[in-house]
Amino acid sequence: YKKMLQNKRNEMQGAVDRLQTGLDKLQGTAKKVGELEEFLKIKSVEVEEKILAAETLGETVGREKKICGEEGEKASMEAEKCEAIKLEVTQKREDCERDLAAALPAVGKAMAALDTIEKKDLAELKALKKPPSGIDDVMAAVMILFSPASGVVKDRSWQAAQRSMKEIDKFIAGLFDFKDVIDSETVPQANFKAVRPYLKLDDFDVDVIGRKSKAAAGLCGWVINITIYFDIVSDVEPKKRMLAAAEEQMAEANNTLKEVTEKVAALNAKLEELNTEFDRVMKEKDETVAESTKMSKKLEMAQRLIAALASENVRWADGVKQLQGKLELLPGDVLVSAAFVSYVGPFNNIYRAKLMDGKFMPYIGQNSIPCSPNPEPVSLLADEATIAGWGNNGLPADKVSTENGCLVTSCVRWPLIIDPQLQGIGWIKTREAPNNLLITRLGQKGMLDKLERAIENGEPVLLENLQESIDAVLGPIVGRQFFKKNRKLHVALGDKEVEVHKMFKLYLHTKLANPHYPPEIQAETTIVNFTVTEDGLTDQLLARVVKKERPDLEQTKSELTIQQNEFKVKLKEIEDSLLFQLATAEGDLTENVELIENLEESKRVSTDIAEKASTAAQTEIEINQAREGYRAVAIRGALLFFMLGSLGRIHSLYLYSLSSFVTVFERAIDEAEQDSAFEGRIRNLLETITYKVWHYTRRGLFEKNKLTVVVQLLILILKKAGEIDLSELSFLLMGNRTFNTPDMPDSVQGFCSEEVWARVHFLKGLKGLSDLYDDLQGQGAKKWRVWMDDEKAEMLPLPTTKMENKTDFQRLCIIRALRPDRITNALTSWVDATLGQRYVEEPPFEMAEVFSESTIANPVFFVLFPGVNPYGFVEELGKDLGYGESGEEGKALRRVSMGQGQEPVAEAVIEEYGKIGGWVFLDNIHLMQTWLPKLERVLEIQAESAHENFRVFLTAEPHPFPQTRNIPPTTLEAAIKIINMPPSSLKANMRRAFAQFNQSTFDECTKSKQVRGMVFSLAFFHACLVGRHKFGSQGWSRSYGFNFGDLVISSNVIQNYLNNNEEVPWADVRYIIGEVMYGGHITDRFDRRVDIAYLSEMMTPECFNGLELAQGFASPDCDKDWEYYRDYIETEFPTEHPNLFGLHANAEIGYLLASADSLFGTILEIGGAGGATGGGKAEDGTMVMIEEFQAQLPEDFDEISLDQKVQDRNPYVCVVLQEVSRMNILLSTIRTSLGDLKLGLQGALNMSDAMEDLQAAMALNRVSALWVKYSYPSLKNLGAWFADCLLRVAQLQKWVEAPGCPSRGVPVSLWISALFNPMAYITAILQVKARTAEQPLDQMEIWTDMTDMMEPEEASGYAEDGMYIHGLCMEGARWDIKRNMIAESIPKELHPRLPLVLVRGVLYADVDKTGIFDCPVYITTKRGDSPPYGVFCFIATLKTNTVVNKWILAGAAIMMSDDIA
Repeated sequence: YKKMLQNKRNEMQGAVDRLQTGLDKLQGTAKKVGELEEFLKIKSVEVEEKILAAETLGETVGREKKICGEEGEKASMEAEKCEAIKLEVTQKREDCERDLAAALPAVGKAMAALDTIEKKDLAELKALKKPPSGIDDVMAAVMILFSPASGVVKDRSWQAAQRSMKEIDKFIAGLFDFKDVIDSETVPQANFKAVRPYLKLDDFDVDVIGRKSKAAAGLCGWVINITIYFDIVSDVEPKKRMLAAAEEQMAEANNTLKEVTEKVAALNAKLEELNTEFDRVMKEKDETVAESTKMSKKLEMAQRLIAALASENVRWADGVKQLQGKLELLPGDVLVSAAFVSYVGPFNNIYRAKLMDGKFMPYIGQNSIPCSPNPEPVSLLADEATIAGWGNNGLPADKVSTENGCLVTSCVRWPLIIDPQLQGIGWIKTREAPNNLLITRLGQKGMLDKLERAIENGEPVLLENLQESIDAVLGPIVGRQFFKKNRKLHVALGDKEVEVHKMFKLYLHTKLANPHYPPEIQAETTIVNFTVTEDGLTDQLLARVVKKERPDLEQTKSELTIQQNEFKVKLKEIEDSLLFQLATAEGDLTENVELIENLEESKRVSTDIAEKASTAAQTEIEINQAREGYRAVAIRGALLFFMLGSLGRIHSLYLYSLSSFVTVFERAIDEAEQDSAFEGRIRNLLETITYKVWHYTRRGLFEKNKLTVVVQLLILILKKAGEIDLSELSFLLMGNRTFNTPDMPDSVQGFCSEEVWARVHFLKGLKGLSDLYDDLQGQGAKKWRVWMDDEKAEMLPLPTTKMENKTDFQRLCIIRALRPDRITNALTSWVDATLGQRYVEEPPFEMAEVFSESTIANPVFFVLFPGVNPYGFVEELGKDLGYGESGEEGKALRRVSMGQGQEPVAEAVIEEYGKIGGWVFLDNIHLMQTWLPKLERVLEIQAESAHENFRVFLTAEPHPFPQTRNIPPTTLEAAIKIINMPPSSLKANMRRAFAQFNQSTFDECTKSKQVRGMVFSLAFFHACLVGRHKFGSQGWSRSYGFNFGDLVISSNVIQNYLNNNEEVPWADVRYIIGEVMYGGHITDRFDRRVDIAYLSEMMTPECFNGLELAQGFASPDCDKDWEYYRDYIETEFPTEHPNLFGLHANAEIGYLLASADSLFGTILEIGGAGGATGGGKAEDGTMVMIEEFQAQLPEDFDEISLDQKVQDRNPYVCVVLQEVSRMNILLSTIRTSLGDLKLGLQGALNMSDAMEDLQAAMALNRVSALWVKYSYPSLKNLGAWFADCLLRVAQLQKWVEAPGCPSRGVPVSLWISALFNPMAYITAILQVKARTAEQPLDQMEIWTDMTDMMEPEEASGYAEDGMYIHGLCMEGARWDIKRNMIAESIPKELHPRLPLVLVRGVLYADVDKTGIFDCPVYITTKRGDSPPYGVFCFIATLKTNTVVNKWILAGAAIMMSDDIA
């Protein structure tokens, strides 16, 4: 907030200053216009005078220039002469200096030779009486050179030499000074002439002489080198004389040149004075003329400036006032904007509006913070030009997208974009492309190196396709954990410290629609929800519809939009430039021609834009009117897409991308039937789009979900059209019932259950259905009884005249209330009647149709089921289109069965075929969980650049847990999903089972008759086992994967036994098939009992002789061929009915009720309730429920006092103490959670996840997961569950408050269903019996006896042996009190009550179970042993006079609570 406030203040103040500066200068310019006009009149006279003076002086200057020119030419000639002489002198001087330089080495050698002579050596030489040969010659040569000018010495004897060396010092000095004597030219030529014969002597050599005397050798070297020096100097001397003469000549020439130059200089000085004067005069003239011209130009510019800025002057003045007003309101406006940027990002448009209107604005108003009346954060965070630029970069134009653009560009933290439809990432890629955007993802090779370079170079980085966690190495970057080092920002990246460029940006992106990020990521980033909104998508789809239907309109619309955006950007740029130039302009404003021309350009563009905008506005109105005609189609499209988006809550396979949906949407537009009338065309578009999307979706749905989704589709369509009452819809979906229902009148007790009556009583509060309550118990009661008893009541009209005017939807509500078992059929008929038959009857699967919809970006994804071979479909289509496993290049079909080591093979094939074309079939990809993310990326790459004939087909088995995502979401979203489930009817299962065999199956067996009968029975056995699944828990307590492998191997077992045995070993066959082959799948012992019971009934010798496999279906003759049996199944198989499985007809009712509950529960889960609270706020309805629950919730039990009252801690006491403890935990949890939620709804507490879950559960009339955690097993809805909880508390209160309790206060008959752990009470009965009988507990078994008492009050006292329990009901059978044995159920009586049951303990040794059916007892109607719902308790012993298998196959079981209405 502080940063944004300061920035906005600076920005606005800067804008005010710029505008005010411009205004000041414009106003100053207007004042100067008159002054300029007066100034120009005076200046015009002055200009003429200056011009005349300049012309006169110009003539004088011209004459003087001529004279100077002539004298200058003479001076130039003299200068040329001097230059020639100078060149000659220079050459001669260089020759002399060069020759003299050559003599210097000789002098140097001579001097060096002298340096070798030492005084003592000369003394020794002088002392010699007779020198060695050669030395005397050296001394003679020395004496010759020293000869005076009078002549060369004649006496050159050794004695003369000794005399010359008499004074050794003087002799040596003479040697050193001899060079100077030569230079002075005083040495006679004759001396050197006389010395030359000596130089030619062989022994006149330094080395030779040196062997005789060191001093003589030095003198020898001196003579030789001084002679050389003399010769050189003698050659140079003539040149020196010539040089002296030349220099004298040069001096004379220079004197002449000096005189001429001085004369020219005097003339030039005079001319310079004249030129200076002339320049001054001309300058004054030019300045005067220029000033006059400038003033004229300034006057013109001033006039143009005033004209151009006439409107800007007013507009900028208003702008200054507005900005100054906004500055005062800035604290509140910025507070709203800062809160907007900080908090709204993760939310959709609805919650954003709630935050703004319900939280931020009230806070600002309550605290009297200065703020605009309706502050709009978008206008504060971005101007129109910026937003227009975003639009040109691909950002959708809807409000939420614009807000998201502001969030991304304004947030201080890095933005984390939730973008399942890939609209935000497209905008960012286009916007940042000029800035060298780096696009990477976690795990990509070289990612860290690329990221490091981008950070250092200040380039933006887009980290795309994030999952719900971020690599820890990126933590410092994501968290902006920067630190200063050497006055520069750095960040840790792995083990490196990287310098952070100030322009570096990081964008985080995920395609997950609802990611769950840890708190640290949410705190370190700004989450921005780019998920498309319904309104935004409507606008986008409208553009696509119009582009298809009226491309001319959409083209014009698009061009206008782009043009207007460009105009806004251009105007902004021009105005910014003008304001900048005005603000920075120095001196006179009228002299800035560029500024004035820009102002005129701004005026021209503004005028042009105004004219075009006027035209465009009218054109846009006309275009929008024409486009609005197609809005209904776009609205339907958006509705369909958001419905598809909600299906992911049903199953993880139901994922759809926006791009895939748009492809289907546009294809439907192309295929819609043409109509000359516009209204007819719209109807055709609506119908075709709806059906094509439904058909596209239906192919990828499991059978059990198809009716659910199409009903949801129809509900959404009717809601959008306003053709459905929300309160009626709420009842249909939730099946509401009243809590305190009055007693049923006698007239309806015969055909209405308490649950039905509670629903009817609830309908009394709905306006359109309130009359049903009176009609049902009035004169029409008999007619209603007939209608209720009809097997297919939904096909009949409502029975009374009062009901004739009910709408189809109200009929559904009535069926939901009275015959909930028929509601699924009624819904099917409703969809058929409203949308059409093709919505409920699916056409046969056509692979060619699917292939025509596939592209390189849309693979085909098959879900695998037993008996369905997707590769066969693809292979057959490939033959038709020329593709096959041996096809030529580009026409090949390659199947890769995925398994260990197949990953590189699959990748190589995809890469190869992506380049050249071809089909790739990857089988069983669900086996490669760790490799699938890589496959996802490979397919993404191929989607961008693959060959047009490249296709990918994928297969995978569905995960047993629907919400488990075992296939990458991106792959599923892009894929065309095919769930081609085999038919689920018993006949279809029988047909498919028998199709696994052929004639050879019979021919290969030695016992032809037996194998035919046993294989046919085996096929029916398999069909029954597979088909029982649809009856839910009554069929199987859990789902089992029986497959054709079990069937075929079992047939092989039969063949082997028949081939290897004379008689059929029935027991062995039944054991192997029942216990091993099929029993290997079964984990529940009572389910295994069903498996064995089927075999014991079907796999008997009677199967060779017309055994009745099921009611109305006998085994065929055992002497026919395979085709006969196949036709027998088609012609003789009876109509589908539960009794074919050995089940009672009520099982279908239970199945239908469960299906209906599942259907409506699913619609509620995916958001189809709409007006669940009758149109009011959900919070209001929740608050009412909270207050009702709090008012009825009892206080906790006093466990401490209760424990202190214990006198005899017997098993029953342990049970009640345990129950009280658990009930206290539950009551405390309910009380605390309700209180917290109430405070949360009132705003006193922050809403936690647990509070939100509780609120959502209460809205759906479901028990919260938190309560379930501490509760007892129950399948009831929230209202029934809470009422049931209160009854359980009441029983405990009676128990602990009874006299002598808890030691002696056990109820005579206990409502065992009300216990958390009913088995604890049963065990207590066994413990008491074991103690009484003094027998070990492990030798005791439970035995139950049914009494003839239906109500607990009928029990007058404790049983002599054991204890009474009540509250039980039965499913799959009933108890016949009169006959005192188990009996078949009464039609439509799903869960008949049982009388009081006497439970006692007996010794194993005393048990005789002849005529006894071991009936499992479950706590809820969900069987099995998987808490918190399906919990097995114990086995009850029930008397029967029929075979036990009858009740086993009927799924007979006892339930402690009736959870199905």
